[in-house]
Amino acid sequence: MLDSIIEKNGLDAVSEKTRISKKNLEKLQKKEFSDFSKPRALGFISILEREYKEDLSELKEDIIKWFENESDKQTTHIAFPPAKDGKSIHWIVIIPLIMVLVFGFYLYQNEFSNTQVAIEKSLSIKSIEKIYKEQNNQKTESSKAIKEPEQKQAEENSSNRILDEKREDTLTVDKNISTSIESAEKDVKPVNSIKKKSDANTSISPYVPIENIIVYPNRKMWIGVINLKNRKRKSRVISQTFSIEADSEKLIITGHGFFSINDTVGNNLKFSDPDKHYFVLKDGVLKEIDSKEFMHLNGGKIW
Repeated sequence: MLDSIIEKNGLDAVSEKTRISKKNLEKLQKKEFSDFSKPRALGFISILEREYKEDLSELKEDIIKWFENESDKQTTHIAFPPAKDGKSIHWIVIIPLIMVLVFGFYLYQNEFSNTQVAIEKSLSIKSIEKIYKEQNNQKTESSKAIKEPEQKQAEENSSNRILDEKREDTLTVDKNISTSIESAEKDVKPVNSIKKKSDANTSISPYVPIENIIVYPNRKMWIGVINLKNRKRKSRVISQTFSIEADSEKLIITGHGFFSINDTVGNNLKFSDPDKHYFVLKDGVLKEIDSKEFMHLNGGKIW
């Protein structure tokens, strides 16, 4: 039927009316479909049928059969076409492959370089820290060596004298506490005790002008004291009455709660539990606090 359309109207007229090139019309007429895709060839037939109101179903069937046969002949797609004359390779495939390899090598080199830099920085920091520690150790050893024997002996004598004085003061306070409390009960109004976790274990004692904080352990216990002014700390295990100087603001922590303690204004707190207890001492007044507030006042440290 296509032959009759071309013979009747002429190749040039058909091409001008359908906008199909004369070359493509001749290929359709000769049934040479190799340069077309299946949708394109069928599209040309649809245009011809629409413009000339002719039935070209026979030519459509030829196109469909031809492409089906070609599909059966085709095998699995080969990514790399066979080399021409056994030597050349298709450069359209080779060039992208080379670019991918180069880019991958660049990324590898960059990553390796960054890793090396990080390792070198780490080694440098460690070396600096080691040198700094060695210098500090040398300074410490030098300062120890500078101290003369007389100075060391004087420091030891001073420490022993202070300890002896504290022991004497503690014993004196222990002996006089009961007497002082009894004699002051007649003339001094009682002071409310500080709120405790358990009100049943809290007692109210009259005001007694005592210079130091006194701890009365019911059993052997650990106690720690931190001076908030100079940040010095001391700790010990006690089984007898223990005195804490009230000359500055302090933090106090205990290992358990089987003890009683009084401040300089006469408040006496009694405990009977296995828990740790925390206190802040300010202006001679003792206040129990929780571990969170203790750490806050101690610069984030629990001890």
